[in-house]
Amino acid sequence: MTKLFSPTDLEQLDELGITVEEVEQQLDLFSNPPSPLRLARPCSPGDGIERLEPEQHDQLLSTWARAALQGRLLKFVPASGAASRMFADLERLSQSPAAPHTPEEEVLGKFLDGLPRFAFFAELRRTMADSGSDLETALDQRDYCHLIRHLVDPSGLGLGERPKGLIDFHLYTSGPRTAFEEHLVEGRGYLADQQGRSRFHFTVAPDHLAAFEAALENVSTGAEAIQDEVGISTQSPASHTIAVDEENRPLRSADGRILFRPSGHGALIRNLNELQADVVLIKNIDNIAPERSHPTAVRWKRLLAGYLLSLRQEIADHLEALENQSDTQAVAETLDFTESRLALRLPPEVRSADTETGRRYLVERLSRPLRVCGVVRNEGEPGGGPFWVDDGAGGQSGQIVEPGQIDRDSAEQCEIWQSSTHFNPVDLVCALRDRHGVPYDLHGFIDPATVFISEKSHGGRK
Repeated sequence: MTKLFSPTDLEQLDELGITVEEVEQQLDLFSNPPSPLRLARPCSPGDGIERLEPEQHDQLLSTWARAALQGRLLKFVPASGAASRMFADLERLSQSPAAPHTPEEEVLGKFLDGLPRFAFFAELRRTMADSGSDLETALDQRDYCHLIRHLVDPSGLGLGERPKGLIDFHLYTSGPRTAFEEHLVEGRGYLADQQGRSRFHFTVAPDHLAAFEAALENVSTGAEAIQDEVGISTQSPASHTIAVDEENRPLRSADGRILFRPSGHGALIRNLNELQADVVLIKNIDNIAPERSHPTAVRWKRLLAGYLLSLRQEIADHLEALENQSDTQAVAETLDFTESRLALRLPPEVRSADTETGRRYLVERLSRPLRVCGVVRNEGEPGGGPFWVDDGAGGQSGQIVEPGQIDRDSAEQCEIWQSSTHFNPVDLVCALRDRHGVPYDLHGFIDPATVFISEKSHGGRK
């Protein structure tokens, strides 16, 4: 397949740090995508979902507090997304005016009526005034084409290309606050160590790095903010995915170079691995509530971290028992723990294996990073949900599954999907070191078959 690539192409791959073998694997995945996951049933409370009951809270909060004061917690926020999708419909409608009495006109009406409540309203007014326009006049005249152009075009606010993290999200009496700032404010409620330091790490697009660094300079003025330790990194070009046309041929830009696109959040494992952090709380940049909701969010972040640490201690105790004694009782107790507490249903042959085989299996199965996923009641929100997934070997595991991972042509699988009662709003807490405090190499725990293939367009070409 190397004949697809010219010497110039090979130089481009070398610049990006991508091997020919990696590109060939990607092309093969496009041609032969992995089989869809096989859902067994949705997870539910008591069956893959564990409720943290009020009587558990004090102990879990105590466990969280010890780790926080020791400085073991870090918040990791993927923040590379641009706001293009947030304004795509408005931008399209500004170019092709909506007909009267249509759903599109209704959307525009709601937008215009609600515009003064957006946190970026004052900035929009200033921008329009600088160009000789008046925002209130445009609103009165329902001149939405004019308004939207000032909102999304680079000559105006440029929100269509601005990173989501640097858009004014919430409005306070003191002024607007971006999602980036809001994450810092919220995180201090559960990250602060004994000296008051809170640790954060944001991953951003290379084109937006300077803007985030400038925003960080602006917020690092208050007494609390000075205590923050904020890291910012970009997604490695070596993790990018080749873009192909509908014939699975490399797509090229106008200058003849192969078009690559940043991969999804899974590629950020590289960034996460380099941090070698202990306990990491993960939340998307746009998944942040205003400050009036922070007390609830903070409490549950503390509880999730406490639960993760308590669970990790239980795992460590079982591993120590398996190392110090190889009797049947230790193996049987660990098998029960693995199935009852870790959302795993082991293949029958593991249960029936001899003691030493079972012990080796369990040591390998438990010696890995740990993730706890917060889930909430599903009220029609899009996103991944918790399901029991068949592993193809007679076992099952609880997983957060996205719609694109299932067979949408199967009525049975769609029915299982629709019957889910909970979803995960990208609220994760991860333990990334072993019981001896040694960081795991996260690259060793990537499942290469977990792949999403998305269809986009470039210059009018799919």
